[in-house]
Amino acid sequence: FRQIEPIISKSLPRGVVGEIEEAPLATGSVAQIHLMDSRALGRVVLKVKKPNVERLLRIDLAIARYLAKIISKLSYCRHLPVRETMEAVCAAVWRQTDFRLEATNTQRFSDLFERWPRIHFPKVYSGLSSDDVIVMEYEENIYRLDDISIPIDRYHKVVEEALRALYEMI
Repeated sequence: FRQIEPIISKSLPRGVVGEIEEAPLATGSVAQIHLMDSRALGRVVLKVKKPNVERLLRIDLAIARYLAKIISKLSYCRHLPVRETMEAVCAAVWRQTDFRLEATNTQRFSDLFERWPRIHFPKVYSGLSSDDVIVMEYEENIYRLDDISIPIDRYHKVVEEALRALYEMI
């Protein structure tokens, strides 16, 4: 938290910053999620890009591309699109660092699914979001799909609705 706190302070106006929970709600390779109680906004979620993640990711992706190059030269892989596939994976991973694109896409999905009563995307405060922080509304009482305490019938309904949404997007 000490490493990302300066990122939050630099990215958000003083009047917006409030009490931030130090323990993340979730964390991944690119970012972590924290709750913040703000006088101006109420309870919100902050998705904060980890320090130096782009530099580290460039190194990881260069290694992945190099390995794909080596693998593509193996006799049983020469006719497979190893390098092209790795390039597509690398591009998709790199796009995860583009927080402005993510904020725009979240709003786009929200607009596309506004007539679906059980599909909801959190509101993104785009005026407060930046290259390093996305500010979103906090949703109470949401289950994680990997939460084993979800009743099985509810889990099936969620999966079914998610599949319908996926088919709609396709």
